[in-house]
Amino acid sequence: MSPTPKVLDSGVETDDPLIGVELGGFRVRRLLAQGGMGLVYEAVHEAIGRRAAVKVLKPEIARDRDWTRRFLSEARVLGALKHRNLIEILNFGKTPDGREFLMMEFLDGRPLDHVMSQGEPMAPSVALGLVDQILNGLSEAHKKGVVHRDLKPSNIHLLREHNGETLVKVLDFGLARHDPVSLLDNQLDQQQSKGASIVAGTPEYIAPEQAQGHAVSAAADLYSLGVIMFELLSGRLPFDDTGINRLLRQHIEQPPPRLGTLVEDLPDGVEDLVDSLLRKRPSERPGSADEVRISVQRILKRIARETTAIRPRPNPVPDPTTITLEVATSRDLEPARSRRVPAIAMLAVGAVFVVIVSSFWAGRALTEPNDGVRATSTEPGPASPPLGQVIPPAPPPPSAEVAEPAPEQAEVPARAVPGSKKAPAVAKKASRPVQEGEPCEEGLKQHLHDQLDLGEDLKDRPRAYAYFTSREAPLHAAIAAAKTAADCEAAAAAVRRLKDELRALGEQ
Repeated sequence: MSPTPKVLDSGVETDDPLIGVELGGFRVRRLLAQGGMGLVYEAVHEAIGRRAAVKVLKPEIARDRDWTRRFLSEARVLGALKHRNLIEILNFGKTPDGREFLMMEFLDGRPLDHVMSQGEPMAPSVALGLVDQILNGLSEAHKKGVVHRDLKPSNIHLLREHNGETLVKVLDFGLARHDPVSLLDNQLDQQQSKGASIVAGTPEYIAPEQAQGHAVSAAADLYSLGVIMFELLSGRLPFDDTGINRLLRQHIEQPPPRLGTLVEDLPDGVEDLVDSLLRKRPSERPGSADEVRISVQRILKRIARETTAIRPRPNPVPDPTTITLEVATSRDLEPARSRRVPAIAMLAVGAVFVVIVSSFWAGRALTEPNDGVRATSTEPGPASPPLGQVIPPAPPPPSAEVAEPAPEQAEVPARAVPGSKKAPAVAKKASRPVQEGEPCEEGLKQHLHDQLDLGEDLKDRPRAYAYFTSREAPLHAAIAAAKTAADCEAAAAAVRRLKDELRALGEQ
């Protein structure tokens, strides 16, 4: 005779004997889920409003001593574990009809297999963040001597915390400390639904040694985690066959595909880590969950650095038809020597006076000959233009009409290349004259200082060195005090003139 249906407060009738029953201070409200062996209910503590999940065996299964022993084993295992990434046990006891129940914290959120149901690969940073938390929970279990033995996405629950972060919980330790069973030696139901736990594990995620009935260690959980990682990152399982025995044989004998052949642009280290977890022999896998976690965290830090790195813009390519840059020699690009710093500091006090003197000196140098230097040539000839100067086109033949000369164009500094440590070159003959009051670029000033960094190279030429030291300090001061583009142009002309004079001295 079937039991009389009960009427709940909501008005719904049910013949489930546990609905409305009080267990350990919690009242059972509704059935949440059921599997082949057990049932999971939601219960609420009426005094404080806390919810709990109550797990019991189905009545027909509860009569089987084997399954009852397994259920009691899970209760003992969970009672010994307490960790934020492992489900917490609240109570254990018997229902009014004599079945053992296990009361656990209620998990709002979704199991990982529901998140993965779309079959799409997960971003490496997200997947590795989940794996890091799974390893954190497994590490605690392994240190207590507990091997999960049935790690799979449906036994991993994702919760959303109040701060928006995802919290991972590992649950269902029903196979922990259970006697090893060789699946290959048993007649398995070929119609077994995919992903369902059977007497010794879940075929899609089972370690080779566990499928053969060998004693298992923490390495078996790491193999299962490797399968989960492969699935998270690629959207597919490494082995997937409709026949359970063929699937088990693949785990035992067949090497998995390399993750890099299925997923592009994997972060460095991910493929090798997954490959190490899926080794057939337990001794060839990483030694512990902590060891794997260190590798995962290193990869996550590298991903974070690469994501937040500021990348320089592409270098602009100058138009060769409108601008000519000076060719910088290796000597020109050497860093400024420290001896220049005190000289500039000493001369900074008289900056105003130096600006006046240097401007007057630069103006006179443009028109007056240099009495201290004589060229080796006795006859005037075509002089080589300074480095970077645009060579004017050849004059037209006599019969051609002579066009009026174009207005003189001023020199302007070339802009520094973004991200480059080199000093910018000096551009010659820009397409427009310098405007009064236009600022002098700091990059050009630094370049002019570097152009004057010649002292060490001239020490073996006493005459040139003495001439250089007499001119060096005023030029450095003029460069440092330059405020406008016109000031910089005058200083640049003076620097080029000094280099030409030194070159002439060297040729005598």
